[in-house]
Amino acid sequence: MPKFAGTESRVFTIRAPFDKVVGTMTEPDKFRAYFLDLVRFEKVNDTTWRWVLEEKNEKGVRFQGDYTVKYTWDGKRELTWETVNPGNMTSVGRATFVKEGETATRVDYTETIECDMDVNRILAAVIKPIVNREIAKGVGGYLDAVKAGIEK
Repeated sequence: MPKFAGTESRVFTIRAPFDKVVGTMTEPDKFRAYFLDLVRFEKVNDTTWRWVLEEKNEKGVRFQGDYTVKYTWDGKRELTWETVNPGNMTSVGRATFVKEGETATRVDYTETIECDMDVNRILAAVIKPIVNREIAKGVGGYLDAVKAGIEK
């Protein structure tokens, strides 16, 4: 099965206190509200969550993301995550948080998502750049939603 991958790296500032930003972006039960296409989730344990995304159906290709991720917060400034039980997707990433005064927090965020899609090799070659771009765009949309939600 062909793999598609997208990476989004971004450094941005959220106009909110460090504790509020960290409290939202390191807690899956809170940041799940900003997933743009989440249809189902399951807390496996205190650090691990299963995510199921909306089914996408484009040009005869169907895909519904399903993956389980373990999150590790160092208690100070860094959140890391990795897929521990891949369904048809994997996610690996890191976010670091830096206090910028009392009312702003800088976030350095990088995430790579890979998807296994059931398409033939010829079609995969044609759609790969589009799918890779859409994956990165989805992560960017999530970050935009988080920033807007926290600043609201």
